[in-house]
Amino acid sequence: MKCSGIGRRGALPIALMTIVAVLGLTATPALASTPVRQVVQLGDSYSAGYGVLDRSVSASGGACGQSGFFDAEVAPGGQLADELGVPLVFAACGGARIDDVAAQFEAARNHIEGNGDGTVLTFTVGGNDVRSIGGDVWTELLQRCILNDFSCERRSSNQIANLNEVAADMVDLVTVIANETPDAVVRVLGYPELFQRTPGCWGVTGVDRNEADFLDGLARELNDALEDAVTSVADSSGSDIAWVDVEGAFDDHGACQTARSGQRFVNDTEFVPWSVTVAANSFHPTARGYTSYASLLSQSI
Repeated sequence: MKCSGIGRRGALPIALMTIVAVLGLTATPALASTPVRQVVQLGDSYSAGYGVLDRSVSASGGACGQSGFFDAEVAPGGQLADELGVPLVFAACGGARIDDVAAQFEAARNHIEGNGDGTVLTFTVGGNDVRSIGGDVWTELLQRCILNDFSCERRSSNQIANLNEVAADMVDLVTVIANETPDAVVRVLGYPELFQRTPGCWGVTGVDRNEADFLDGLARELNDALEDAVTSVADSSGSDIAWVDVEGAFDDHGACQTARSGQRFVNDTEFVPWSVTVAANSFHPTARGYTSYASLLSQSI
């Protein structure tokens, strides 16, 4: 999820940022039992490496694919491609919603031979599709709770309103992927709980323990809905499709950890140096967080 650039749909025609980026073609695959020939990275900003961006990159500016607005090598799929010594097709983009990822897939389809045999296709998506009862997108709700609303967990308007719709859209997306590339290995990655107070939330300005619990609860609700959607398609299609749960790996590593502890897998609010402008890596995985994502992806293959 992109913490700013509210409501942007930056992943549409994607000139595919066709980094058919070759990462170490001569390396020996670490997973010799899996005949992987390429990795395709789709998805939103969590799949695009936003968490490790230079803080000079503003969250409110720049189009998808603009220099500095993604990092293919730290993205989960990028790290897997590097581990296996295979090419990476990279189309992930901050702000992407489910229909945008469908467009990413269609663009990437030109680089996937036949039914997808030998291709690992991975992505995160769904966070930018969420709407609250009050009409906020997830990033707006997050900023409201941090900057404006005191005890935002008490407002019924801040509850998620469209989980069923998001889940249905995810079913449609994964079904298209299963139908067009039935032999591909498809891994849909979940989202971490962002805050994880222990027991307070000293590491995040403007968030108390109740708000942290509330926002983490919303992340769990979203993950549960997305997991059910992905699993239903996996069961009905017979394809190698799986949900990769990341919540356990991120336990006790949320943004509420103090920076000094070195245990954050999720960034706090970051600001462009010498300004009050929110930086694009806010509330996205740190380098350690992306390493954890990549490890879970690798283990799932």
